[in-house]
Amino acid sequence: IPRRGWEAKAFEVTARAVTVGPEGVQVRLTCLETGPAIFDWRTSEETPKPAGGVPTLPSPTAKPRVSAPTMTEELYETRGGGGVKTRVRLAATTDNPFIDAWQFSWRPISAPEATVRGLTDTPEDLIDDMAPGTYVFGARGRNTRGMWSDWVYAGAAAVQGENAPPVAITNLAGQSAGGAVAMLRWDRHPSLDVRQGGWIEFRHAGVLTGATWRSSVVIGKAVSGGVTEATLPLKTGTYLARPHDAKGNPGPVSSVALRAASLVPMAEVARLDEAPGFAGTKAGCSAAGGVLSTDPGATYALYVFTGVMDLGVAGPVRLVSDVEILIEERRDLMFGPGTAAFWTPPDGLFWQGSTDAYGDLDTQVRVHDPATATWGPWQSFDA
Repeated sequence: IPRRGWEAKAFEVTARAVTVGPEGVQVRLTCLETGPAIFDWRTSEETPKPAGGVPTLPSPTAKPRVSAPTMTEELYETRGGGGVKTRVRLAATTDNPFIDAWQFSWRPISAPEATVRGLTDTPEDLIDDMAPGTYVFGARGRNTRGMWSDWVYAGAAAVQGENAPPVAITNLAGQSAGGAVAMLRWDRHPSLDVRQGGWIEFRHAGVLTGATWRSSVVIGKAVSGGVTEATLPLKTGTYLARPHDAKGNPGPVSSVALRAASLVPMAEVARLDEAPGFAGTKAGCSAAGGVLSTDPGATYALYVFTGVMDLGVAGPVRLVSDVEILIEERRDLMFGPGTAAFWTPPDGLFWQGSTDAYGDLDTQVRVHDPATATWGPWQSFDA
């Protein structure tokens, strides 16, 4: 068609129509513009491919597979006054996108049958009010075609709940106030069973380094586990703090050292020493080698000082005690002269893997009134 500027142009015939009329036979062609230089394609170059590509998803008709559940626990507080309870969180995983329902189970390790939980649409489940013990947990999943996976069980897991010992208090710090008071502060304890029904106990040792719970004495009163500060008598040495949960389980010990610096000058007006002789009246204890110790089998002992401290006149004074204490189990020796090999008492805490012996020293004083010639009541003091 020269008038369109085409000369020897190639077309591809896509349709043809033949009509017969008064003017004769007419042929009408439907053509598609083409060109060998542009559309140079042959059927021999065709490469067959799957219509949907290479699939990587699991077959929706295959039985799904899930992982064994993992278990974590936490404490929570009930609104009905039931106290602190244990909540268990179970979670499982899968690479099958067609799973739309999950089911978990649990049973005590001694029970023959498991308790099956209801269906969930997420791969996790929460079990409230779980009693401490050892359990076996299981999980399974269901796909959109209604096919269930096999039950998959994890190994036996211990739920500690309220039996778990609390963690140590953190960021324990102290400072002196007024030369007679020690202010201790710390972070709020993270354990719910410490904050609800628990307490924090304090002890003091006269050394600035190397103090231990067994070489210290109680100072001041224990405070509720929910508070973050305490006021104690100021003494040079190390203050130790230990959290206890509502069941009395003790946690690790935290410590801070302080010096009893005072802006108010003080002079010693009287002194009463009992060591190393310890010649006073004893009940349930004895002295040997400059050490006063409880008698074998005794859980309580009383020692009365030999003399009194006479100040002469009435006036304000500050009493300061200086006590060294060590709490340990008797006969925790591995061998002794003349004995065979090792000696291991079966009921000894040392041999049972726990050397956390516990005890305390309560120092008490009373005041004599010369006007009435009577003694006042005994009172504990921690200074």
